Amino acid sequence: MAATESSTLFAPARRSSVDELTQQHTRITDINFFDGIVATMPNLLLVLNEHRQIVYGNQTALDFLGLSGVEPLLGLRPGEAIRCVNADCDGGCGTNEKCATCGAVLAILAAQQGESNSRDCRVTIRRGDHTEAVDLRVTAAPLEAGGAKFTALYIIDITHEKRRRALERIFFHDVLNTASVLEGFSAALADEDDPTTLHGLGGTLCRVSHRLVDEIVAQRELLRAESGDLTTSPRLVDVGSLLAGLAEAYSAHEVAKGKRVRVRPGARLTLTTDETLLARVLGNMLKNALEASSPGEEVTLEVQVEGGDAAFHVRNPAVMPRVVRLQVFNRSFSTKGADRGLGTYSMKLLAERYLKGRVDFTSEEGQGTCFTLRLPVLPARS
Repeated sequence: MAATESSTLFAPARRSSVDELTQQHTRITDINFFDGIVATMPNLLLVLNEHRQIVYGNQTALDFLGLSGVEPLLGLRPGEAIRCVNADCDGGCGTNEKCATCGAVLAILAAQQGESNSRDCRVTIRRGDHTEAVDLRVTAAPLEAGGAKFTALYIIDITHEKRRRALERIFFHDVLNTASVLEGFSAALADEDDPTTLHGLGGTLCRVSHRLVDEIVAQRELLRAESGDLTTSPRLVDVGSLLAGLAEAYSAHEVAKGKRVRVRPGARLTLTTDETLLARVLGNMLKNALEASSPGEEVTLEVQVEGGDAAFHVRNPAVMPRVVRLQVFNRSFSTKGADRGLGTYSMKLLAERYLKGRVDFTSEEGQGTCFTLRLPVLPARS
């Protein structure tokens, strides 16, 4: 079978034939030390040919992938082996336009040019009926064997390290900000004697305190969601009342200063779902939309029945740059700094794993940005 060629939006799509893969695997495994130290090293090791296809995987790699032998790996690319969601395209791993920001592909391409390269890589992989965000540290290095050129790809799973650091940064950032506001209003309340002013400060204190508790609960929910310990409590939800409450709450949020939040007329629906998680997902969409908007602009929220789904849309006038669109659901990716980045990731995690829905978005010139949550059951009309 001849090497194949296919369409691509980034790295080359060409692949080796089965005969070529078999010869390359033999060439690699004929090197004695691969059957000894390298085969049992604690880090994942894959050896790739000139088409980025796997011709060798050590035992650690096989254990990580749940395989008893290397045969199922031969010919696959790294993203295909770990079931990266972006590898599901015509050309396979490396050829999706989103691969242009993938640390693993970039490191491999650099190694193929003769340069050892190490990068961190955020990958969303399929596990059974859900997806999972994984953080990897990949090092790619040129390798020669039997007169042929290969790439050695070393992989360390740093998911837990990245997750802990991200949650700590974001948690302390958000909680400290809100606690500082709370402290300021408390000090003003202590120094104020006018009953009218006291009443106003008391109401503000109540709202800020509620926000502080909500931020703590949100972080606890995310930790439970990622570990699989989050439980849902479905009940009948009046969608119109939920949307009106969210619009009112986020209109008073500091990110809405000078901006408008409007609920557009839509379908009148009741849904059986977890109201807290639904509000969390839509609230994240609203907050992100408001943060992306400029003073004087409007963010809209609506729900429609589309193809048997309840489709919630949150729109704002801003358009995301291409580099942002390619990474928007990646864990810890943010345009707002190192202490941000779980909003879009958490909305996808909660919606798709626990509400059994789907989250996607569009962002186009002249139309702005629209995040959509689709729940996969036809709700009953109220």
